[in-house]
Formats: sequence, C-alpha cells, structure tokens
Amino acid sequence: MSSRVTRERIATIFGHVQPCNAIPNHGFAVIGLLYGKDYGDILCKAVNCGFDTDCTGATLGSLLGIMGGTAGIPEEWKKPVGYAITPCAQTIMDGLPKTITELTERTAKIAEKLLKERSGTSEFGEKAVLPENILSLLFRNEKIGKLLTFDNNCAVENIEDAEIALHYNGEPVLYPGIEKTLDVSVRKGGSAVMPEIEIKAPAGWSVSKPEKVQGLGRFSVSAKTVENKNALEITVKAEGKTAKASFTLLGPGAVKLLPAAQSAPQS
Repeated sequence: MSSRVTRERIATIFGHVQPCNAIPNHGFAVIGLLYGKDYGDILCKAVNCGFDTDCTGATLGSLLGIMGGTAGIPEEWKKPVGYAITPCAQTIMDGLPKTITELTERTAKIAEKLLKERSGTSEFGEKAVLPENILSLLFRNEKIGKLLTFDNNCAVENIEDAEIALHYNGEPVLYPGIEKTLDVSVRKGGSAVMPEIEIKAPAGWSVSKPEKVQGLGRFSVSAKTVENKNALEITVKAEGKTAKASFTLLGPGAVKLLPAAQSAPQS
C-alpha cells in the first residue's frame, strides 16, 4: 500500500473539521516514519499529507533528533534554519535562550533534575538502550488520569517546592469594561494546599478580594483600559513560607480573533 493510499484512509476515517486535531496528524507522522527513505523524505511524506503541517514536521524533526542526534540531521536541513532562536512578539521576555544549543542544555538540566526528584522508569545512559519490557512500558497508562484532569487554560510557575497555577477560565484575555474571574491553585510536594493569596494588578485595575472556593483562591479583575500585555503578581503564603509568581494577562490588541477551523484570509 502506498503512502498516498494510507493518507487517504486516515483522512477519511479520522479526518476532522479542525485541521489541528491530533488524531489524523498523529497518523500522518507515522506515515512519514513508515514510508520515508531518509530524514528529508520522512519529513516531506508526513508534511505533504496536509492538515497541521507545521506541527507534524516539528514533531517528526524532534523525534528524529532524539533517535539520531544532530549527526542524523543532514547539513542541507540544518544550514537554512541555523541555531538562532527568534521568538514571536507575544513570547519575548528576559532570560530566553538565544540559540538551540542553549535551549538544549537548559532542557537537559531540567530533565536531570526531574529524574533525581522523581522515581520512575527513565534514566540517562551513555547510549540508547531499549528495555526488554518496552511494549509493556508503552502501554502503561495509570498516570494519565492526572493529565486528563489538568486544566489546559492555566499557566504554571514552579517556585521551589510550590506549584502555583493561574486558571484563566477560558482565554487569557481581559476585555475593557468586562469583569473576568480567575482562580489560583497551589500544590506543594504533589498535594493541594489552600494558602493566603495576595494579588497585585496594573494601576487602574479593580481586583476583588480572593475567596476560597472548592480549594481554589477565586478573584475577579476588571479595567476600563487594557494594555496588550499585563502582569499579575500573585503572592501565596502557606506553612510559614511565602512565594511570588508573575503571570501574563493579555489585552484584546494582543490577539487576533479567527473563527475556529477557519484559515487566515489571504492578504
């Protein structure tokens, strides 16, 4: 069976009105791995399937990099991209890594720290080694429950042993003259705690006093004028310790609204 026939079967059975739907795009990534002859052919066969092409290509590129290292990436693919990182306007902030090398080193340090703090089935080695029970490990799903209950519309800051999350209850945007309700949750050592919460918002904003609601610190904000990028500073006090975290709340000028599943108009 050719890659084109396989692609049509996936698109017909699992196709979705939203081109970014993960299910068909995951299948397209597998097509690249199964039918691709080399690095470039793997990427092209997957990307040529359509749908969410940038994410499919990035997923496969990352996977191939993990499997073969930088030595497995041909120069013709590395040279046009280079090593510099150029963030988009909404993600520019102090301390961002300037190169892929710097980002890789930071990621490795975080991974090493995580493996030391948490016991599991992963460890760093000098070379790639597949455990004998690899299929059993791949099918393990007892930890997925925590991910299924995770709030995708939140931002998380890890301060020492505290995990502070700001729940946007929708999009992270405040519209002038429209009150927005936000929630704060805190976890320490993997367990939820209910600390005292203080909120510092931009000048001119109205902020309600946080209330304890179902284990969350709930408050509302409103403003007559809203800048494109705004900082909310949240201070939590629990068990004799104080932690501060800063979160971003956007204004309407920072986001461009397009109906779901509709492509951007041609200019």
